[in-house]
Amino acid sequence: MQPKILPALFFFLLGLSTAVAAQRRVAQFEAFTDTEELFLDSYLELNLVLRNGEGTDFFPPDLKDFRIISGPSRGASTTIINGQVDIEMRFSYTLQPRRLGKLQIGAASIKVNNRTLRTRPISISVIQGSKQKKGAGTGEEYFVRAELSKTQAYVGEQVRLDYKLYTRVEVQNYNMIEESGYLDFYAEDFQRIDGQVRKEIINGREYYTRVLKSLALYPQKTGTLRIDPASLQLGILAEDPSESFFLGGDIRRAAALTEPAALRVAPVPDNPPASFSGAVGNFSMQALLNRNTATTDDMLTLQMAVIGDGDLKRIEAPVLSVGDSFEVYEARVVEEIYSEEVNRRVGRKVFEYLLTPTASGTYSFRPQFSYFSPEENRFITLSDQVFDLTIRPGSRKSTFDPGSLPSKSGEALQPLKRVQSLEKGGKPLLEQPLFLTFLFLPFFLAGAVLVAGKTRRSEKWSEAEQQKKRRQVALEQLKEAARHKDGKDSRAFYQAISNGILKYATQRLQIPLAQQTREEILRKLAERGMDVQRIGEVRDIFQQCEMALYAGQANTEHINQTYDQALDLLEALERVLGKR
Repeated sequence: MQPKILPALFFFLLGLSTAVAAQRRVAQFEAFTDTEELFLDSYLELNLVLRNGEGTDFFPPDLKDFRIISGPSRGASTTIINGQVDIEMRFSYTLQPRRLGKLQIGAASIKVNNRTLRTRPISISVIQGSKQKKGAGTGEEYFVRAELSKTQAYVGEQVRLDYKLYTRVEVQNYNMIEESGYLDFYAEDFQRIDGQVRKEIINGREYYTRVLKSLALYPQKTGTLRIDPASLQLGILAEDPSESFFLGGDIRRAAALTEPAALRVAPVPDNPPASFSGAVGNFSMQALLNRNTATTDDMLTLQMAVIGDGDLKRIEAPVLSVGDSFEVYEARVVEEIYSEEVNRRVGRKVFEYLLTPTASGTYSFRPQFSYFSPEENRFITLSDQVFDLTIRPGSRKSTFDPGSLPSKSGEALQPLKRVQSLEKGGKPLLEQPLFLTFLFLPFFLAGAVLVAGKTRRSEKWSEAEQQKKRRQVALEQLKEAARHKDGKDSRAFYQAISNGILKYATQRLQIPLAQQTREEILRKLAERGMDVQRIGEVRDIFQQCEMALYAGQANTEHINQTYDQALDLLEALERVLGKR
């Protein structure tokens, strides 16, 4: 295997192992209810949800304290967001309590791959009262709250903010008019939110509730940080459906304003470990070294991946302690990606270290990464495997002998001889070869200039023709995408961009149908000597198309920019791959 292929193969295997690991997600079986408190004559919804697995031998929970109005109804769904596949099985019940007091919903069980999973029991409070008709009684019929998952946090810790609707009337739609600027926070919207309708009792009144919007907030400084009120417009269905022929009733617009929220933020404790670099939350770490044997002429590559729910942008590369026999270059970030799990946002950040051994010998070191855990209120240090290294002497030379360089004849170059004296020639000046040379030299030079100019013009013309051909190839691949540049069908545009680049690359790189994946294309480009920056551009444009197609982020405002990027990229690929 050629040396230049090893780094590309290393990164390909790292990405492949990460993808395989991502697919091995742990199956979870959980129970949810739409309320934890209700009236005796009211109802509740019970959902048993299995994620990331296919279950058998379902055993229902103990429901002796409830009447089963309906259920269990079964359902299954598969969703793909940002390339992440989520498989879900659901068992649903509608229940009515039999008596007052604390009632218990027992544990349900199901088997996944010969392993039995059980849900946790749920306690329900049943109180005296009666479910009132919509609009009856006094008090607010609807309101929206800005609810934080906690009121105290540390700098860089993830806090969830939910905008939650409470209503006793039927709300058809809503519009967020204005929300907080989230000063002193790094904020990101959740793409997946729990939009399930639940019931809660507030001040003796029963409300239907639903989360309208959720954000992950990462505080950037200490102190009491304020979240300003948000302004919303609600579309409320008219009380009497017979008043309107359309939609079963009139829609009236109503304003809602949240109360301000506050979060108290504390700094992490003093005297952190040496390998702490700003991570706050729950984290894991993985490290991979590209080789275990090398010479003092070689350069080693270590990649450290940190995965967690804290603010990745605050995390710097941890200090790598490898001793004095290695020169360690400043680490760089080669990947920073995010995904969503239940009620939290998780990111993965990969640092790359370059190490040059300065002395031969046998060495070992263990990479470490430290983070502060708010749950345990302490620093935790993670250590990966011990890497054992064998370094052999290299072939570096510190001397240079010009006499060792061969001449055109194959013999070693000899020192120049010093001229001791000049002898008088016997031939006339006009017959001297040197005089004749200088006499005709200007004519030769003029001819050479003319030939060189013609050659340069020919080369320029040839390069212009080649550039024109490269552009024609690129335009041909993006012909379908050009038809959708008007933005009327942005999904079709991004699909055409992705197909065009995929089709071109697989044909030029001669990749078999069974192996036509994005990872294989990137690996082949590295083998062909493609510039690292260009390979990164190929990866980025594939990700743009994936986000547009599967995550609902098809931005029509950036269509022309994406098209120009794809055109430039295909021309660059043709410049390299077009050479046989």
